[in-house]
Amino acid sequence: MDVRTAEPCPAGQHLAELLARPGPYRIRWLRQVARATPDRVNQAAVARVLAQWLWLNGEAPESETLPRALRDRVSRALGGRQLSAGTLRLFAAAFALSERDEADLWALLDEDRTARP
Repeated sequence: MDVRTAEPCPAGQHLAELLARPGPYRIRWLRQVARATPDRVNQAAVARVLAQWLWLNGEAPESETLPRALRDRVSRALGGRQLSAGTLRLFAAAFALSERDEADLWALLDEDRTARP
């Protein structure tokens, strides 16, 4: 069996760092936390932020299951395993990322795409 270790996605890792830092991004997901876990980004809370943005902007029908459906996507992105352009756009919009932070993430994502075979 061929077992490959996936290289981490620098853009996803940087996104996780941005959300973990004290400031507006962290505050946005902290407001959605059901159970606080110190020093860790709560992925369920992040998924709720994304779901709320999708609902408020008419991008998805209101459903209690949407945050749960987004959790794998959030986990892959923040775990540094996979961050697609669509997922980056969603995070940028839902968290109102600054132009600088968004540009840095796009640059890292572009570097990652050109570095992978």
